[in-house]
Amino acid sequence: MPPVHSDPGLVDETFARQRNALAELLARLWSLAEAAGSSDLLPVIDRLRATLAEPFLFVVVGEIKAGKSSFVNALLGADVCRVDPAPCTDAIQEIVWAPEPAETQIDPHLRRIGVPAEILKDIAIVDTPGTNTIIEHHQEITQRFIPNSGLVIFVFPAKNPHTRSAWQLLEAVSDEWRKRVVFVLQQADLATEAELAVNTAKVIEYARDRGIAEPEIFATSVMRELAGQPGSGFEQMRRFIRDTVTGGRHLFLKLRAILDTSESLFEKIGAALAEARRQLEADRRRSQDLAGRMDNRRERSLEQATSLVREVLERFDKCGEATYQKFADGLAVPTFFRRSVGAAFGRRGGMAGWMERLQAQFEACLDKEIDAVLSRSGRRILTDIEDFLQELAASLSEMSGAAQRPEEPVIDFWQRRDDLIDELQRSMAELRPETLFSEKLARNPERAGSTLVGGSAMTLVGALLLATTHITVLDVTGGLLTGVGVLLTGGALVARRGRMRREFKENLKAGRARLGEALETRLAAEISAIYERIGRRLNPFLQYVNERMEALESIHERGKDLGEAFRRLSAEVDQAADARRRSID
Repeated sequence: MPPVHSDPGLVDETFARQRNALAELLARLWSLAEAAGSSDLLPVIDRLRATLAEPFLFVVVGEIKAGKSSFVNALLGADVCRVDPAPCTDAIQEIVWAPEPAETQIDPHLRRIGVPAEILKDIAIVDTPGTNTIIEHHQEITQRFIPNSGLVIFVFPAKNPHTRSAWQLLEAVSDEWRKRVVFVLQQADLATEAELAVNTAKVIEYARDRGIAEPEIFATSVMRELAGQPGSGFEQMRRFIRDTVTGGRHLFLKLRAILDTSESLFEKIGAALAEARRQLEADRRRSQDLAGRMDNRRERSLEQATSLVREVLERFDKCGEATYQKFADGLAVPTFFRRSVGAAFGRRGGMAGWMERLQAQFEACLDKEIDAVLSRSGRRILTDIEDFLQELAASLSEMSGAAQRPEEPVIDFWQRRDDLIDELQRSMAELRPETLFSEKLARNPERAGSTLVGGSAMTLVGALLLATTHITVLDVTGGLLTGVGVLLTGGALVARRGRMRREFKENLKAGRARLGEALETRLAAEISAIYERIGRRLNPFLQYVNERMEALESIHERGKDLGEAFRRLSAEVDQAADARRRSID
């Protein structure tokens, strides 16, 4: 890029210092945008940083056949833009100073044209395609180029300044990017004085409607300028440019233009971060609520498990009492003697067979009673888990639809948040008690033939109870025959009968304690594991919310410092520009 032409002493220490300060602020803005996830703004900031080393940039815009190219040629006194009856400006043309005429195709949509025109040592001019062009991408490219400009010249046909697309573009230029705008009514020789007066008034009206209180308007005629006739309007236009860019003022105006756009970008990021912060605070409150509800549900499920174990032990006592009564009745002397003799001769009706039948009857009774418990208390535990999963799914659905996501998000927060919630919803949809139950049965298939599995208790809790009662092996008769011998006489039976009843009761008591402890431990562990599994699936989103909140706090502090630095530099630039203007006046 050629050096900016300026008189000695005009590029003073104040401007150099402020330019360096602005370069530093732009670097900090780039870093802030990157931390905030504003990747789309990084190229814009890069272009602003590059603009600091380039000439002051004028962008000329308007609809097709408004006379933009002719205006630029007459202004520069050189044929740098092609002028044809058909639309010919099919790319952005960046017109810069060069010692010899030169043309470089930067990309399919941008040409750089070098012209040895003295005015281009201080400024560069961009001639754009028409805002209403039918050539694809032109309006989009024009809108991308304008953010780098210091002055935008809107060219309208003097007889028709009402073209809609140009005024729509002006709204974006003046409101969004805070650009200084001037208006040119070109081809003034084709309009009467009355038409010029009416149309000038209309331009003032349109401009004020779009927030430009004191619009600057120039009526120009290329025909009169080329013919050397008075009233072409170009002298007034050139005087405006000289007053704007000579004497060093344009340097401070350039800083002002870049500062305005930088501050606009900073405000965009700040507003986006504020929206994200509000949403994150809502997400954190909801996450804390979910975590609290999950803890409450876990405690409630554990209490229900304790109640279930208590019911199972009550049923154990019922079955144990019935089995004990059969055992005690079976110790009658004639019956006991007959079984003992039968055992001596290998008959099935002997003592061992009788004891095995008692054990089997006890297990069948307990299975049946557990089935009754499961149909009520077991289903209650399962239903509570199912209800919580449904509550969780409803909360996630609300979170997915609650965010007031901007139509064009400036930061990547919203997409990342949406992705995490979608992933969490899919994950939770897979986490169902029935699935866990099936997994539990697969790990404990030894009781699959029990009537419980095919009955109403085919639940997670049922599988746990089946596995636990199998593991405890409640042998209520074990050891009772030890030392008794094959045959007991009536006297020996009387002597041993009381001891055998006591041992039976002790076996029941020990089995009851073993079952209660095993059920308490196993159910508590499995219920906790279920909620821990739910929690593990919630954790990535909860972690993201907390990490993002911490990151936003850091970014917020950086933003506060950067905003204050922008305000200080803005005041200094305005002060320097005023001082330069007073020295020129």
